[in-house]
Amino acid sequence: MLGLNGTKSEGAPSGLPVWPVFPIARYVPRGRKAKLDPESYTPMAAFRAPILRALLRLGGQTSTAGLLRELERELGDKLTAMDREWMPQGNDIRWRKAAQWQRYRMAEDGLLFSPQRGEWAFTEAGWAEARRTNNN
Repeated sequence: MLGLNGTKSEGAPSGLPVWPVFPIARYVPRGRKAKLDPESYTPMAAFRAPILRALLRLGGQTSTAGLLRELERELGDKLTAMDREWMPQGNDIRWRKAAQWQRYRMAEDGLLFSPQRGEWAFTEAGWAEARRTNNN
């Protein structure tokens, strides 16, 4: 075998391998996460009617940030302490993430669509559902 300077080499002088050898990572199973008490936070489905009402007040189309601001005004005193905590991943606040998932589900149900990135608007079915919800 040739060494770095082109001379013959028989491996590392200490007898260790030339390339570093790292131990194989072992799989360490994580413990199960404790289930949250359903009474301690607002369920995702509870955001459906407030999203419809907020979007109706905003003219049927708004940005994600605008919708979340309007929801916070409407739901401010109804949100629990756990709703206001950061998610375990640390990427968002629990109630905001639940509202965004509900908005996604509403889009799957055909009530909302995104005319452009970060914007949400009613479909015809969404307008009808919002009017029904607002009258109740």
